[in-house]
Amino acid sequence: MPDDLQEFARQLMSAVRDEAIRSCDGFLATDPRTPVGRRWANATDAAGRDAIRMAVPDIVDEVIFHFLNRGLDQGLMPLTFRTPDGSVVDLVEVGDGELGGWFLTDWRRRYSDERFSDDFGPTPS
Repeated sequence: MPDDLQEFARQLMSAVRDEAIRSCDGFLATDPRTPVGRRWANATDAAGRDAIRMAVPDIVDEVIFHFLNRGLDQGLMPLTFRTPDGSVVDLVEVGDGELGGWFLTDWRRRYSDERFSDDFGPTPS
């Protein structure tokens, strides 16, 4: 995988995936201070909040996957990425139609600090 694509993956996992999961986890606080947190607290009991906590990474991952797979891999949303050295990379071109796959099978494990369900990992023996 090209270095520029790895940098995109690192930033996507840190600035988008990890932050979205942390934000949603914050809505599940026992004393919610945000409208979303209050809405979730009013709609659930402890078991419901546990279910939401379990579902949050799956929901975040579903959104990111469809952005990468439908939006970028299939060329519906041509997008460029400015690397730290200032060069501009066409993500559709460097991704070679595989961004969604790399996200599910590699990027979360390699670059994310938050939990995820590894449905594509090694099959237990």
